[in-house]
Amino acid sequence: MIKNIIFDMGGVLIDWTPDLLLDAIHIEGQNREDLKREIFRETEWIAMDAGTMSHEEAYASVCKRLDERLHPVAEFLIKNWHTLPFREKEGITDLIRELYDKGYKLYLLSNADNKQKEYFYRLPGSACFTGRVTSAEIGLLKPGKEIFDYLCKEYDLKAEECFFVDDSNLNVYMARKYGFEACVYFETDRLRQTMKEAGISIK
Repeated sequence: MIKNIIFDMGGVLIDWTPDLLLDAIHIEGQNREDLKREIFRETEWIAMDAGTMSHEEAYASVCKRLDERLHPVAEFLIKNWHTLPFREKEGITDLIRELYDKGYKLYLLSNADNKQKEYFYRLPGSACFTGRVTSAEIGLLKPGKEIFDYLCKEYDLKAEECFFVDDSNLNVYMARKYGFEACVYFETDRLRQTMKEAGISIK
């Protein structure tokens, strides 16, 4: 029986893509392509999520490949992207509150940098969450089994009692291999239906 619901952050609770961030700060044309390539398609972002590179180190590394005039924008994106307004996924807050009211325990399992603790309270439904595990804080990344094991050990969970939601096909595939019920997030109504089919008690 499912007792615990585990949510990813970006792409599940909030919209998160490099293009949305660049839209928010009005970057277009070649500058946009350069920033997307050097910040989001290179390894520094993953290293920050893994906790193996600081924001300062990532910024210094990226700047070696960027025109100097783009350095201030790169610094903002690397260090302060989370200060931009979040755009929550439609209907996700209502779903989270309904699950909470039904007695399910809710957790966040996120590949994110170590600043997540500063903005967690701004995420949709965060007040309903019992706990969170952030990759950079423990040095483990999804889809590795170790981060799922850490979550279960930290909060005394059993995989077979957990339903995991992520926007990554690979993360969901691996979670199922580890014994979790899991589904890929596309939109909230579809998630509701999948949850009901899994025996979760919601409208």
